[in-house]
Amino acid sequence: MSAFSFGNLKIYDRKVVSAREFNRLVDIVRSIVLNEGAGYRINRTPCGTNLTLGNNPGGSPPCPFTVTTSQDPDTPGNVIVSVQAGTVNSLLPSNNFDTPSVDSTEIIQVKVEALSDGQAITSCSLIIDDNPPAMQEPTSFALPTTIDVLIAVIVNGTPYRVIGCGSIQLTGTLQFTTNPDPPADPGTSNIVNWYSWTVGTV
Repeated sequence: MSAFSFGNLKIYDRKVVSAREFNRLVDIVRSIVLNEGAGYRINRTPCGTNLTLGNNPGGSPPCPFTVTTSQDPDTPGNVIVSVQAGTVNSLLPSNNFDTPSVDSTEIIQVKVEALSDGQAITSCSLIIDDNPPAMQEPTSFALPTTIDVLIAVIVNGTPYRVIGCGSIQLTGTLQFTTNPDPPADPGTSNIVNWYSWTVGTV
């Protein structure tokens, strides 16, 4: 119960209103007050309360690699795809700011293709089409030279993010070891190490 009190009895609209009834009304009003929250900003004025959503001074900025779509005015049934700037191992995709038009009736997959020299990521680019990402296969003695990372899937023109909020960090990982075939020569290693990239967000 609110601590608000203004006497035992008050008159409102020619009816007697007790302090208890008035305090209850105050509690009800307070329970429906809209408070600040993540991703939006509240602006109260004498004319009403406004909510400002999305990237604004009082809200949270969009995640890297956030995918948005809008209707293509030149091609009915298509949507234009935009991708918020993000990096892969601190590298910006070469075509990050391209805005391709795609068929909204297709299931579109938004991917980042990263290339490596077997030790580190050297470049990356966005691929936006209806093809699934290529499966990564471990390679021996060095990291794979290419890896596809699925960012989002667009269904009926609506994007659905599939990675965590953040830029992409690829880390080389030892997956397993095997014995060489044919067997190694005497004095050389009899173990073959197989590596692949592990995907994370930062």
